[in-house]
Formats: sequence, structure tokens, C-alpha cells
Amino acid sequence: MSCTTTLIYIREYSMKEFFINHYMKIGWAIAILNLIMIINSTWFFLGMLKFSVIAWLYFNACAPSVVIYLVGFFSGRREIMAASMPSLFFFGGVGLFVFSWSGTSLVPQAGHILMVTAIVYTAMVTAMEKIWKKTLTGFIIGLVFFAIFLPFQQRYVKEHPEYVKKLGDPAFEELINKNRGN
Repeated sequence: MSCTTTLIYIREYSMKEFFINHYMKIGWAIAILNLIMIINSTWFFLGMLKFSVIAWLYFNACAPSVVIYLVGFFSGRREIMAASMPSLFFFGGVGLFVFSWSGTSLVPQAGHILMVTAIVYTAMVTAMEKIWKKTLTGFIIGLVFFAIFLPFQQRYVKEHPEYVKKLGDPAFEELINKNRGN
């Protein structure tokens, strides 16, 4: 075995061992950072922008998605964590490409990165604990709820340009206007 091959093997082994030995601490860090982001975004939407609760739920669908993840994490219910994955992927992962990467949009983009981190963490815990059936069941339930929620959320956002304008993100506003036919 060459020196380079040995170093790669040691590095991969060490990363795997590090995760196995510290996965709960890593999970707590991800959960706490996500919690901070949803508290911040909730304050932004409800406190600063004065959105109604309904408008907040539809325009900040990240928050309920993260709450589902947090309920699963704090209760130790991996299937609930898995149920959050479709929403975390769409609102967090896709959000990375919908919103701009400048100005005040940098804060929600940090939240989107943390949402994707929660997905990766859930997948790694699933693989480590070999809880495939439980995770798949939770994921399918989450996918059904996401499929029901998404059309209502998308329609609400398109029908309320006044809220889109309040967000102050030109990239998001352009996307919504384009989808509305304006």
C-alpha cells in the first residue's frame, strides 16, 4: 500500500469514526443552529414584516419543516426526522437556488444550508443505525404531507405579491412574477 493510499484510508476511517463517536453532539449542534434560524426567521416575518400567521406559514415554510425535524430529533423518533426530509429538501435545498446570495438574503441562505445539513445528518444516522424501514416509512408519510401542502403554499405565494415585495429579494420577486405571468 502506498503512502497516499494509506493516508486516504486513515482519513476516511477517521471521519467515519469521528461521526460514530460524536454523532449525537453533531446532531445537537445541527438542531440548535436550526432552532436559532427558525426563531430568527419567525421574528423577521411576524415581528419585523408584520406578516399574518397564515402568510408566515406559507412564505416561511422552512420553519414548520424544521420544526418537524426538531420534534423528531428531540424525541429520538428517527421516522419523524425522516418525515421532514422532503420539505427540508424543497424549501431548504431548492431555496439555495431560488433566493439571491447578497444582502439580507444571506441570513435565510444560511438557514437553507442548515436545513440541507439536517437532511445529510438524518441520512447518515439512518445508515449508521441501519433503520431503513423506519426511515422509509417516515419519508413516505412526509412526502404525502408535502405533496398535499405544496400546491396550497405555491398558490398562496403567487396570489400575494404584496408579501413577495416586502421580502425585498429581487431574485425571488422576479421568479414569482415570471411564474405569475407578469
